Amino acid sequence: MVILTGMTELLDKAFKAAQTLPAAQQDALARELLSRVAAHGSPTSRKPDLQRIRAIAARCSTRPVSDPRTADEIIGYDDFGAPQ
Repeated sequence: MVILTGMTELLDKAFKAAQTLPAAQQDALARELLSRVAAHGSPTSRKPDLQRIRAIAARCSTRPVSDPRTADEIIGYDDFGAPQ
């Protein structure tokens, strides 16, 4: 998300700087900037690396259980069934 925010700020600055150019050059610059952004894609458009995720999950599953209670026992509930 930080990369996308930085890219948005950079584009905002570029568009503001381009306002001093003639309209035809502004349009050309805008088209070029947007085409370059589209060509690179956003960081959130990438598919997750399933092999890496599975490797992390495998490492986590080998860790010892430090608290044998269930999630419900850890959270605890009051007389009305709301978490404490």
